[in-house]
Amino acid sequence: MSLAATIYTVYLLPDSMLRLLLWIATHTLYRLDVEGRENVPARGGALLTPNHVSMADAVLLIASMTARCRFLMFKGSYENILW
Repeated sequence: MSLAATIYTVYLLPDSMLRLLLWIATHTLYRLDVEGRENVPARGGALLTPNHVSMADAVLLIASMTARCRFLMFKGSYENILW
């Protein structure tokens, strides 16, 4: 019964499951020190502009933010991701 409930919950909330897995992965591999989180509004939009030193920028942003993140990406880069 628990397994069925877990599968149904992941089906309903896939973003939350992804955020949880990313949070676990980043907090076991990296020591994140987020500064200025209070400057990001709880409601409404904000523009975050990472400098893309690595392809891990999106993963680290998702793991460190409490609000949902949406991304714009160059189509060529998106097509080169190994899906």
